[in-house]
Amino acid sequence: MYYDDLNLIPGVGIGRIKFGMKFDEVKKILKEDGIVYSTGIDSNKGCTPQKEWETIYVKDYMTFCFVENVLWQINAEKEYKGMLENGICIGDSIQNAEKVDPDLQYDDWNENFVSAKGYWLFDTVESGNKIYRMTINLLECMDDDIFYSYEWLKKYQ
Repeated sequence: MYYDDLNLIPGVGIGRIKFGMKFDEVKKILKEDGIVYSTGIDSNKGCTPQKEWETIYVKDYMTFCFVENVLWQINAEKEYKGMLENGICIGDSIQNAEKVDPDLQYDDWNENFVSAKGYWLFDTVESGNKIYRMTINLLECMDDDIFYSYEWLKKYQ
């Protein structure tokens, strides 16, 4: 499919789509690549400070997340057949991922696995403990306190 031959690179992005890019820049690339997408807004009601997150959805494939027009997160979903730089991919078992990346830690609060290398992995018992989503971020956004301060945005505006 679209970007299956490209690796997700934590702190960088995927292919021509790089963290720090603007919403319209990413839409332009997707359009040039013939990718059908939709957009949306998450109000983030209850977050402090409350800032809307804009999203670009490629159904069952990838979601691009923006705050104040800055790309900060990419979620690879079930139809993405590519991988992280270390070879971990959708459908791998968490046990295999832990062998590849011994730094993976389970986060009870968010109910996912977090790597110090800049990515999150999601699995469920229903999926047979197989990875169903991989998330990469701007590296400074891996820490909730830093992320929600939104000070990091100044670097990209």
